[in-house]
Amino acid sequence: MCNQEHNRVEELDLSRNELTGKLPPVLANLTALKVLKLVENHFYDIIPTALSSLRQLRLLQLDTNSLQRIIPPTLGQLTDIFKLDLSYNKLTGKIPQEISGMRGIRMFLNLSHNNLDGPMPIELSKLENVEEIDVSSNNLTGIIFPEISNCSSLRKINFSHNSLRDNLPDSVGNLKNLEAFDVSGNNISGRIPTSLKKIQQVESSIQLQNCHF
Repeated sequence: MCNQEHNRVEELDLSRNELTGKLPPVLANLTALKVLKLVENHFYDIIPTALSSLRQLRLLQLDTNSLQRIIPPTLGQLTDIFKLDLSYNKLTGKIPQEISGMRGIRMFLNLSHNNLDGPMPIELSKLENVEEIDVSSNNLTGIIFPEISNCSSLRKINFSHNSLRDNLPDSVGNLKNLEAFDVSGNNISGRIPTSLKKIQQVESSIQLQNCHF
């Protein structure tokens, strides 16, 4: 889609076109781009760091490809991005701390079904307006940090099928907008916070299977 007044591309959707090859860095030349959707293709290799120059980008969906290696820390420079989906790829390494720069994320952050490892980054707690976080089906370790309650707009959390450990923080119960909470398939133990049970709308959507409560 082009802006007819300025003849500049603002939206590019090439989803489900059986496209293959590497993501071309020249995409970064589309400086007016607000929406980039390349879902369900066969792109492989790295996510180009050059994409971080698309400072007007609001929606980035690269899910369901075969993208590899790390999530570029420079993506944290996309401060106005509203929705980021990198799920169902072959990404490895840690979730970069710089992701906290994406303060505009609201709809959701989806990094699920990759091969990400390392501790759950506390920097996620700085995404105060995000409504959904899905990092399920990775190899993440460490704890669920108490500061997750800073994300007061959260409606859905999916941390399932990782290697998270220790107790659930009591602060989870401060997420008054929470509707679904899934930490199944981890090494979490201890007690279930009573504060979590008091959130009426989440009561039927708490998934704790295969943990150690």
